[in-house]
Amino acid sequence: MGISALQQAAFLSSPAFNDQVNAVVKEQALVKATAHPESDANLLANVVRQPQSYGFTAAIVADGGWLLTYDQWAADPASADYGILTNVQKWFSLLTGYIEPVAAPP
Repeated sequence: MGISALQQAAFLSSPAFNDQVNAVVKEQALVKATAHPESDANLLANVVRQPQSYGFTAAIVADGGWLLTYDQWAADPASADYGILTNVQKWFSLLTGYIEPVAAPP
């Protein structure tokens, strides 16, 4: 179901919301780089440098599971932290092209 187009536009035009999303994107890229040093370091470094170029904010607010309205977020931005994190994790590979390294069998 998701939120209305007007609500989506409010999120997309909010510098504070974009900064909040991009901070989570950077954190996830750094977590993946630390957990899998053999992974695509160039891609992950680019995600850290240019998180806004991957479209996470648009994907998050367009996701049908995103039900937080702009007014709710503006009253309590921290209330969106968990939803942003789960959506970043959900869409990370699709939006960045990152392929999780497969662990070698023991």
